[in-house]
Amino acid sequence: MASRALVIGVGTYGEESGIQGYPTIEASARAYGAALARDPRWGAAERSPVLGPDEVQTADDVMCALQEAAAAGEGPEDTLLVVYVGHGAYWQDVPGGQVHFAVGSSRVSEPWTWLSAWYVYRAIR
Repeated sequence: MASRALVIGVGTYGEESGIQGYPTIEASARAYGAALARDPRWGAAERSPVLGPDEVQTADDVMCALQEAAAAGEGPEDTLLVVYVGHGAYWQDVPGGQVHFAVGSSRVSEPWTWLSAWYVYRAIR
């Protein structure tokens, strides 16, 4: 059984996004990754990477990293912990209502520019 994690911290957004950025979000993600790297269950930093600002610009960036982390599993008893630090939104006016996570290119009132939580759930499964 292997344990690994992926820490996603999105605290910087485009000027036209309408989303307030916070440097503390990225600092919190790095601190979370450092704590995981010190814990024997999660192991070295390569088993619990923290995505940098250039790796969280688009939903595709985040999902590629998440797919890679999920594919690194060794068996059905493995654990993949995904930590997201940043802005999220719940839109009731999309089919079934959905939670979305902000990425660097997200815009405040345009859900299609955010990362759907359903994609994250699917990759973890």
